[in-house]
Amino acid sequence: MDRKPWNEPFDEQVLLNGAALPYRGLLSIRGGRGAVLFIEHGEVWVTQEGDQRDVVLSAGAWFRLDRDGTAIVQARRAAAVTLTAVADAPVPEIRTLPHGKSRRPGRRRGHPLLRTLTALWLRMYRRAAPSISQRLAASV
Repeated sequence: MDRKPWNEPFDEQVLLNGAALPYRGLLSIRGGRGAVLFIEHGEVWVTQEGDQRDVVLSAGAWFRLDRDGTAIVQARRAAAVTLTAVADAPVPEIRTLPHGKSRRPGRRRGHPLLRTLTALWLRMYRRAAPSISQRLAASV
């Protein structure tokens, strides 16, 4: 039997059992009021619709959803989460959402003018570097 280190009684209905969330992975829970989100490992950020609080949960922590709207769970590190609810509660809509990359593949970073000036400076340095090293060698 797999034991969970809850501090609260385990709810009767398991909705997600050890669902893996990659870094920055998203989980959407609509209509999950009363459900308990348990973090098995990793770290997640939880926000609920209509709630000003943002909650960060680490491994071993749990959080009971207290709003009827949509709750978003985002992994701050790769995580595994379990979601439970009481047996007679309506089953919430649970979806994993695609997470965006920090930047598009192949996209250059920085302002174009700054990139151009940096490239010019590097070209001038590379042309001058051999003559400078030759002068230093000759003077020694």
